[in-house]
Amino acid sequence: MRNTLVLKIVAIFMFMVIGSTAMGFAAPSAFSTMHGHEKIEEIRARNNSSRSMLVQDLIARSHRKNGVTQTSIEMRNVEISKSKGVLATEMIVADARYFNIYSTTGDDQKVIGHLKAYKKVKILKSVGDYYKIEDGFIKKKAVLTEKEYKEYTKKREKDFCTTMDKKSNANLSDVKKMVANYPRVKGMELTFLICEKEYGINAIIMISCAINESHLGESHIGRAKNNMFGIAAYDWDPFNCAKSFDTLADCLDYWCKLIIKGYFSQGLNTPTKMKHKYCTDGNWDRAIERISAMIIRYANE
Repeated sequence: MRNTLVLKIVAIFMFMVIGSTAMGFAAPSAFSTMHGHEKIEEIRARNNSSRSMLVQDLIARSHRKNGVTQTSIEMRNVEISKSKGVLATEMIVADARYFNIYSTTGDDQKVIGHLKAYKKVKILKSVGDYYKIEDGFIKKKAVLTEKEYKEYTKKREKDFCTTMDKKSNANLSDVKKMVANYPRVKGMELTFLICEKEYGINAIIMISCAINESHLGESHIGRAKNNMFGIAAYDWDPFNCAKSFDTLADCLDYWCKLIIKGYFSQGLNTPTKMKHKYCTDGNWDRAIERISAMIIRYANE
């Protein structure tokens, strides 16, 4: 009984000592005055600020070490955003087949304007197959990132190739020189190269065929119907039979699909092999060869 009482007294005494000690430590530094509280908040704020600055400094140091610029970061954000995300950066107008600006992305969309080739547009948001810009909505295929655009503008390292189902090796500067005398395709130069990549049809042969048929859209049928390849312009009534297109770029796209489906798929992959089915001119392949040589000279000047 006595031992139990002694233990209780000792326990109470220790509790009182520990409690008063804790209060003694806590009160002066944190709770005794407003000055102590403000001091703690000041320390916390300074620590938070230092931590934030440290992280930013590390990020900046990493970017400098790896040669990362703000522009490259923005372009990377655009590449990621092709399928999702909200952004506000610039891309380059490239493909004339998709220059329309639309009022909306739905079935009731209307054309409310047109893009200008090689200009930069600010992309605000990715919406399905469209980008939202300040003036409306555009097809994603209309524009390229800076990195993608540079692939078409880098210095040519190989000789020109005129094999119809092979890459021409031409760059944007070359094509601009090739078509400089044909004002109706101004702004379409890069579209020829994009179609070459998309369909596997040589851009030099593509251009030569259009020059041979309509001087790249300058003929009567070319101007009236935007038909620069003479598609369906049969000899008995060329003008009335010729197919109409909204733009020359639409005509180019249609022609590329026609060549792939109606000729390449049957092994007719050179002007000589395809001439008897393509037209009634038995010397058509030689004309394409001559025009190709001519526009290559333009590019080399």
